[in-house]
Amino acid sequence: MISAHGTIVRLNGTAIAELGTVTPPALERPSFDTTMRDEDDDVYRMDIRRTGLLTFEISLLLMDDPTHQAILAAWAANSEDDWTVEFTDGATWSFLGQVQAIQPSNPVDGKWSAQIAVRPTTGVDLSGLQLLTQTNVPILTQENEAILL
Repeated sequence: MISAHGTIVRLNGTAIAELGTVTPPALERPSFDTTMRDEDDDVYRMDIRRTGLLTFEISLLLMDDPTHQAILAAWAANSEDDWTVEFTDGATWSFLGQVQAIQPSNPVDGKWSAQIAVRPTTGVDLSGLQLLTQTNVPILTQENEAILL
């Protein structure tokens, strides 16, 4: 069973079963201060793109589900694998990544679950998105072919 309100997480092309809450990697650009001493206001510039962790919860079925076994095997082997997040609107975010953490939880009254954290080791491919400028002029086509400034 795959849940997460329709969002799908794939490991090497296979959908992860028993999915709960999914938090895609944050897309960030750290800022740095470029203010000169003779300026009246502070000035900032954005640095290189950074990505956060992909985190998601699963209802843990280690002995019964091959996708959960694959997550554990990826962590044990420290392998770099293909990860994809498919959103309900058709957009996909893909990247290479490594399983950083598996945190099982077995509460007295509740389901056996695990929080999974995946560290992207490459940039995130934002396929299926049409990014717009402030004037609503496309800067990136759906096929990621053309950048218009």
